[in-house]
Amino acid sequence: MLFKLSDSQITENHDAIEININSVNEYLTDASNVSNYTFIDVNGSEMALWVDGNSLMLGKIENGKVSGDYYITKDSGSPTYLFVDGSYLYYSISGTNDSAIYRVDYTGTSDKYNTLAPTNEYTDYKGVKLLDIEYASDWFMPEIAANTLFFASQTDNLSAYSYVMAFDLAGKSNADINELNEKYEGVIEEINDIDDEDYKNLSNALHYLFYTGDENYVDELIKAYVDIEGRNEEYLYSKQSAQIYHDFANAAQGDFDWSKYASTENTKTVNGESVHANNRNYYYSIVGKMSAADKEDYIDSLRNDYLKPYPTVETHTWWGDLNTAAKVWFIIGMCSIGILVIGLGAIGVILIIRKRKNKNNSGKDTRMHVDITDDKSIDVYGIDQKD
Repeated sequence: MLFKLSDSQITENHDAIEININSVNEYLTDASNVSNYTFIDVNGSEMALWVDGNSLMLGKIENGKVSGDYYITKDSGSPTYLFVDGSYLYYSISGTNDSAIYRVDYTGTSDKYNTLAPTNEYTDYKGVKLLDIEYASDWFMPEIAANTLFFASQTDNLSAYSYVMAFDLAGKSNADINELNEKYEGVIEEINDIDDEDYKNLSNALHYLFYTGDENYVDELIKAYVDIEGRNEEYLYSKQSAQIYHDFANAAQGDFDWSKYASTENTKTVNGESVHANNRNYYYSIVGKMSAADKEDYIDSLRNDYLKPYPTVETHTWWGDLNTAAKVWFIIGMCSIGILVIGLGAIGVILIIRKRKNKNNSGKDTRMHVDITDDKSIDVYGIDQKD
């Protein structure tokens, strides 16, 4: 059992068993499923919150039992309670990369939630998803400070970095957030609807621009293909597409009218820079700045996803320029030349040996001869000889 005791009930000589039996403030007489409940205050009344299928439910606690329960959300996935802030209850549902964030006003009476069928009309009593935000549930749970939601991002294209990001909630009702969702999705839809046959490569380039705000890289890429590969200036993007890209970056009107994103309500200052509603930073942004290494990796990954690769200068060698047949005949020729060189070398060695042999055996006897014939006129013993 779980019990709630008032201060007056806790005395030096109180009998816990007797008080528990007679207490009208006990929470639940059956505690077998108590871990499934979260107890929250709703307009001064202690109530139990729990998950029923894909919905969050609230119920009053009376005489140790939950009664008068009713749905406060009805979504397409099983919700997890996060926290309450003001009159809003925040909860998460499993998303693409991790956990998506929703909220609903939990302080209404039961009749406020009895029409949970899909409707285009939004009230605070209908759960709303906060953009495409997803958070990393393994190291930093979402929290609210100064009307700002902080979360460790696991949203598309940022899941590899998990930087803490901020989403401004100040003055936003659920209807306002739904309108913001539609605005965000509207930008993406406009980009996706651009015909690639009429504007080659433009849709992907605008996705890159939406995430980065990098207006200059496309011009750099066009120039690189002209200078390095000798391509026509309109090889990647027509002049018309390149101009549309710049119009989008500046929320200007041209072949497409992006000027609606430049209105006062669609422009705000984020991290010291003015951004329009066709830039993701308008909706939520990184708190502070990314490290230089992470920023470079992040930009490179987006360029790989949405743009053609930057051309590289090819280094040519005479061997690399040969086709396969030429390489085969070259090898055969070199082998033949090698054999010939080896053969000529062997003949040369033999000739040298023979030459040396002939030189050393010219037919002349070069040894010193000593005449040992007896010349009797010479007294070799130093004694006169007499006949």
